[in-house]
Amino acid sequence: MNNQEVKVNTRKQDEVVTNRILVVFSLSLLLLLAVLLISRYMNSLSYYETLTFCTIASASFGAIGAALVILALIMYKKDAAGIWFKRLLMFGGFALIVASVLLYIRLYTFRSFSVLYVAIPITAFLYMIFSIYQRDFFYQTIIAGCTASTLYAFSRWLHYRPWGMIVHITYIAAITLLVAAVVFLMVLKSRKGTLGNIKLLPYNTNYHLMFSTLGIMLLTIVTVLSIGSGIAFWAMIGVFGYLFVLAVYYTIKLI
Repeated sequence: MNNQEVKVNTRKQDEVVTNRILVVFSLSLLLLLAVLLISRYMNSLSYYETLTFCTIASASFGAIGAALVILALIMYKKDAAGIWFKRLLMFGGFALIVASVLLYIRLYTFRSFSVLYVAIPITAFLYMIFSIYQRDFFYQTIIAGCTASTLYAFSRWLHYRPWGMIVHITYIAAITLLVAAVVFLMVLKSRKGTLGNIKLLPYNTNYHLMFSTLGIMLLTIVTVLSIGSGIAFWAMIGVFGYLFVLAVYYTIKLI
């Protein structure tokens, strides 16, 4: 394969990735609009009418999504190009996501909307990072995001019962998971990023940076736990600042 063919293939791959990101962000926007309309509609309903509406709507979208996924699996063998398989799977998955959102609203009612307004855009941005950047940056983004969420919970709910005990348990779990992640990363490094037949990290992974990220997140959580919740919010801001520095570093590597 000559250089011209390589450039053409690379351009085609970039177009496919760009189209997928556009579809994901469009669906996320539609989902946010749907949540907004549902919240407006639920304001006019009583509590029991709200539960009935969410139950029926969740079951309906769940049935539609399951039917589309089953139809996609049936079309998998018949559709040689895989076009209808991908379309049906995409719309079926979207319907199942809507059903899950409605079920979440059914369980937590109006307290769920503020969470959804944040969770949906974050999911879209994580997909963009997963599609464009190196896989190791995606993993570090997840780790930093979970650390920031833990710090936010520590600063906000520590002094409220029974949330204080739950936050402490979450903190201990976060420290345990970070230590386990360090050990797991050492195993991956010794196996060149491969676990079994699955390639989890690319060959050009910056393991030193990944170890540094895990160490910084672990040190931040232990420090805040030792000093108190007074600095948890500012520590969370620091974690986001570190994530921004990582984003700049990996963006430069793309150029």
